[in-house]
Amino acid sequence: MIELLAPAGNLPMVEAAVANGANAIYVGPRGWSRRRDQYEMSDDEVHAAIEIAHGGGAKLRVAINTNMQSHEIAPMLRKMDRFVSWGVDGAIMTDIGAIAEVHRRFPHLTIHASIGANILNNEDVRFYRSIGVSQVVADTKLTLRELASRKEQMDVGIEVLIHANKCYTYLGKCWMSLSPARAHHGPFREGPVQGEPEPRRPRLPRLYGVVGALQR
Repeated sequence: MIELLAPAGNLPMVEAAVANGANAIYVGPRGWSRRRDQYEMSDDEVHAAIEIAHGGGAKLRVAINTNMQSHEIAPMLRKMDRFVSWGVDGAIMTDIGAIAEVHRRFPHLTIHASIGANILNNEDVRFYRSIGVSQVVADTKLTLRELASRKEQMDVGIEVLIHANKCYTYLGKCWMSLSPARAHHGPFREGPVQGEPEPRRPRLPRLYGVVGALQR
């Protein structure tokens, strides 16, 4: 089947995506998505987004796209506990360790390997499948023949970015646009969410894929 997956950075965007026929929407929890601050959502907003999507017959996925240190895994899992209890339909993730932990905790949750995972070849796909991934975002430089071959040979959903940037680098491994303020590691900015401190990660470049067609 073909699924049209669209991003949303606030609740009006979720409503618009559902109203215009998106089969699924993904949103970024604040501090965890690699998106710009103004396009991330509080936990309460994620909860509302799930209800809006489900009310319109669509699915809601969360983008947990940061690369994590060990001490970040536990707060991430607590956040995922909350989202899963609210009925979230899946997670889009980059970090290998985080993917494995989420799959162990929620074995029935759909996990996408994000464009940030930079999956280029069949062995990459086999590895991510082995840690619990069921959908992979195809790199924008793969040919139609390569995409079709991967679909035929492997039991995996293929997500294709149908509106992406024209950067000549590999999207998942690009560090060229990082400034010191957006360095990958460093001190967190603390911001309370629902009564508990939450790490606010230094920002990485935003992901530019706008709409994906997911084939399963």
